[in-house]
Amino acid sequence: MLDLYTTYPSKKLDYNAALGLNEHVPLGNMGFCNIGPNRRLVAVRQFNYRLHWYHLPNEKLGWLGKFLDNRAYYFIVTDSDFNFIRRVECRYTNLWALEDIRLMNLGNNIIQASATDVSPGQEKYRMCSCQFKMCGIDADGPTRLDIVNTHIFPIRHEKNYMPVEGTVGAFITDIETNKFQMATTYSQGKRNCYCAGIRPIRGSSPLLKYGTGYVALVHSKIPKDRYINRFIFCNSKMSYCKFSEEFTVNSAMSPVNFLCGMTVEDGKAVMPFCVNDRVTFLFKVPLKDFEK
Repeated sequence: MLDLYTTYPSKKLDYNAALGLNEHVPLGNMGFCNIGPNRRLVAVRQFNYRLHWYHLPNEKLGWLGKFLDNRAYYFIVTDSDFNFIRRVECRYTNLWALEDIRLMNLGNNIIQASATDVSPGQEKYRMCSCQFKMCGIDADGPTRLDIVNTHIFPIRHEKNYMPVEGTVGAFITDIETNKFQMATTYSQGKRNCYCAGIRPIRGSSPLLKYGTGYVALVHSKIPKDRYINRFIFCNSKMSYCKFSEEFTVNSAMSPVNFLCGMTVEDGKAVMPFCVNDRVTFLFKVPLKDFEK
């Protein structure tokens, strides 16, 4: 099985020093989107299991206790090679506990942040999204993100999903049943794409425009907690899809990996893969290598 780390060049992303963190603080699961020429907005997740929600002073805040002052997620601006430029202030006021943020640029300085609500008291995961306005913009990008609105989807039992590029509040869901279903804030099941004869799959990246259709990265969990990944290529109506061959990310380091953010640039998938919730490697791989 192909291993990205041994097949393609990679770059380790390390923002600890720039964020004033101890070098041993694990960072990963980096959702991101492009916000201008040579500029990206990146949501960097901090993993600190000793500060889980039930250890916080106010248990009702959950993970949001860290999100509010950017201790669970740091929003930063980087250049196109993910070199740190600045940290972005974000004051988040809704009582959500968010996990695995995906970012999408909707234009007019509006950023959609899609995540999973795992607030204390919620028996099941819920999909939710909000919109931020980029403020205080200068040559280096925004200095602040202000909340614009929020949505909580009336969908339960679904941690894994994929936001759809170019849409507001639209997602692909029902992934674990091998049935891709379009869902919006107000309705479900507008389009379906059935994918038979494959391993159970879970969502990872957003569903991105590619050629005349879409592409996304999905993963499967196999015995011994190992993760394998594939690209899925869909037509414009999402009535047909095909999968690439399975591949791993860095099997020598860890069988566990996860991806939140991806873009397609010059035919290449730009992907910061978090390995073992500890370290993130950036890959830029030609999609044509996986369409065979």
